[in-house]
Formats: sequence, structure tokens, C-alpha cells
Amino acid sequence: MAKIKTKRAAAAALAAVTLLALAACSDPGATAATAPSSGSTASAAGKTFNLAPEQNRVKVTVDAKAAALVPDAIKADGKLTVVSTGGTAPLSLFATDNRTLIGSEVDIAYAVGETLG
Repeated sequence: MAKIKTKRAAAAALAAVTLLALAACSDPGATAATAPSSGSTASAAGKTFNLAPEQNRVKVTVDAKAAALVPDAIKADGKLTVVSTGGTAPLSLFATDNRTLIGSEVDIAYAVGETLG
């Protein structure tokens, strides 16, 4: 009898921990953070945000010392592959064309690539 109660308690505890873990991984603002259906800007809290595919990114210069450290295989390819959260504003989200990623992570990736030449 004690074994059955222990197994039930363990199963209930496991279910509770699983539910809590899944809830912690959710994005409560995902449904609320939608891009505007028209126009290329959005406003929130008195600030205007450029949501167009054409971004006015910060200009950087090539760092010759850092560029010299890039492996030859990457230099030959001429591409730097990065990973983004993809759809978590303001880190990264799709522009109004629904194809171009924009956001702070994307801006940083462009800056790193331009800095490395």
C-alpha cells in the first residue's frame, strides 16, 4: 500500500515539475507582439521603430587585426553564418516584407561581419 502511494506521489511530482518547466519556456508576449499590417514604422511608449527591410544600421570600419585572425576557409567563402532567435522582438523579427530579419541581434551580426571585412 505504501509503495502505491509513493509511486502516485512521485508521478504527481514529476507531472508538476514538467508543467512548471514547460511554462517557464513559454513566451507570454508572443501573441501580443505582432507587427503592424501596413506601414514601415511602429510606435510604442512614444518611440518610433523602423520596421522596413531597409535599415539604417550603425556604420563600422574594418578592424585589420581582427580580420587577420579569421580562418582562411571563412575568408575564402566570404560568409559569416550566425544564429538568431528569429521572431523575438527586439532581438530579431521580420520586417514588413516578411522576409528580411531585423533587430538588435541582426544589427550586431552585420557589424561583426563588416568589422571582420
